[in-house]
Amino acid sequence: EFEFESSLGDYKEVDGLIFAHSIEQKPKGAPAGAMITVEKIELGIAIDDSLFAMPAPKAEAKAEEKPAGN
Repeated sequence: EFEFESSLGDYKEVDGLIFAHSIEQKPKGAPAGAMITVEKIELGIAIDDSLFAMPAPKAEAKAEEKPAGN
């Protein structure tokens, strides 16, 4: 089990809503972590439903048959 701290910042308005454009995450108490910087937020854009479809299951490889007695 791990605890993380997140800090949000660089708030900007996008289509009348305020969004954080920087997110810092680090393990609790650690001096440093990962910084995520959001360059662009778009609202109300069309997204093809196929992007949310589950991928087809992969065909399972047949187990190699071993000769009897080995």
